[in-house]
Amino acid sequence: MAYSSWMTTEAELPNPKIVVYERRDASNKPTGEYGWRLRADNGNIIATDGGQGYKDREFTARMAERIIKDGEFSDAPIHHMYPKK
Repeated sequence: MAYSSWMTTEAELPNPKIVVYERRDASNKPTGEYGWRLRADNGNIIATDGGQGYKDREFTARMAERIIKDGEFSDAPIHHMYPKK
């Protein structure tokens, strides 16, 4: 299940959660790739895309779901983070 989030930071979202985000370079410019991470109830990051990066936001969310689907956090909602404009 995917949710869109217009919140400034992912810290404002309840845990556990899967966060899909747009990757940024050192100067905070978009790289054109997306990543994901899973945060546990305590806020620790317990799974990521491994820095691989994906070209499509929805494909990124599907890959996160496929990897996490059978584990303890399979019901964690997916939040799409969008940069503040």
